[in-house]
Amino acid sequence: YQHLKLTKLNTMKKTLLSFFVLFLIASTTTLKSQSKSANWCRTDEQTQLLEQMNPAIIQQRQELEDYIANFKETHDPTAKKATIIIPIVFHVITDKGNGNVTKAEVINAVNVLNRDFQRMNADTSNTRSIFKPYAASLDLEFRLARKDPNGNCTEGIVRVESPLSANATDAIKSVSYWDSKKYFNVWVVDLINGSNPPSYIAGYAQFPGSGINS
Repeated sequence: YQHLKLTKLNTMKKTLLSFFVLFLIASTTTLKSQSKSANWCRTDEQTQLLEQMNPAIIQQRQELEDYIANFKETHDPTAKKATIIIPIVFHVITDKGNGNVTKAEVINAVNVLNRDFQRMNADTSNTRSIFKPYAASLDLEFRLARKDPNGNCTEGIVRVESPLSANATDAIKSVSYWDSKKYFNVWVVDLINGSNPPSYIAGYAQFPGSGINS
């Protein structure tokens, strides 16, 4: 699961970006009660691994959840604010050309993402009743980055050749990465580690406050 002339996002924008990512990823509140034999998503497995490596992440996530709870209590949803623009960069990492995607496919992915978060899909009437009280349009928009970290023009797509794409782990982020305080990073690879039938892994993401690049 991260335009135009880029400056450092202010505190509120970074907070709302984290808030967005929190919605993007499935909750792992009951993670500790699950065994590895359970049918986890990759995000859950990766989260537990990160917590084992750095237990402070647990407290960081709790602090973020406390902040969000307070935000919900004090936020005025009727107050109109400027749409939050999130610059997104796709790092397309290929192995001998395998795993490549076209610019048109990237643009389509961004369009789908925006439709999802702005609740503009034609099937919104089919939202399950349990979720209807919470379903809403978020006042944010993803745009492919137009300036890279050095201030040069970009189309928001970085293409790199690396054998790590064939069995990708978090190590793929060392191949290509832009400052996550200014960009929302997406890595496209040929195959994710452990991605074999019957447990094919289409993708995974990190929680806010995970202490790693994302």
